[in-house]
Amino acid sequence: MLKIAHSIDMLNEWLGRLFSWLAVFMVIMMVINVGMRYILSTGDPWQQEVVRFMHGMLFLGGAAYALKHEALVRVDVLYQSMDARRMAWVNIIGAVLFLFPTCGAMIYFSQDYILNSWSIHEGSSEYKGMPGVFVYKSFIWLAAVTLILQGISSIIHNVRVLKGEEAPEVYERQ
Repeated sequence: MLKIAHSIDMLNEWLGRLFSWLAVFMVIMMVINVGMRYILSTGDPWQQEVVRFMHGMLFLGGAAYALKHEALVRVDVLYQSMDARRMAWVNIIGAVLFLFPTCGAMIYFSQDYILNSWSIHEGSSEYKGMPGVFVYKSFIWLAAVTLILQGISSIIHNVRVLKGEEAPEVYERQ
């Protein structure tokens, strides 16, 4: 089980680092957009859409990375006063009761939205907009699947904490 958890952790670490580069490209693209608009008095709608799409991809592609590094919002007022065992139980119960159903709902309710987009190879509704919107919409599923995987990894690590097989300081807040 630990090998599975480490494999999931490595996958989401790699994806998170990969998608973090979108922030750099977003800044570069925004500088180009602003320069073209205000200096050259030109620009195309697809250039602005690229930034918007990269922004969405950054958050959807990096969600599991954030979960892995416990960078998501919690009720720390209660969480900070807990010992490592209670934190582990909260993490396990939270994944089962909240994370997995939410990700399942993301997949289920976005199914028609994404599949219809793929069936028509949807592009932007803007004149001279960006093609390939259907690919962008698929990142909803990427986020859901990688979050489910990271939830599984989290449960494995937290069970190991409960068994005393893994150092609890990994889960203590600074």
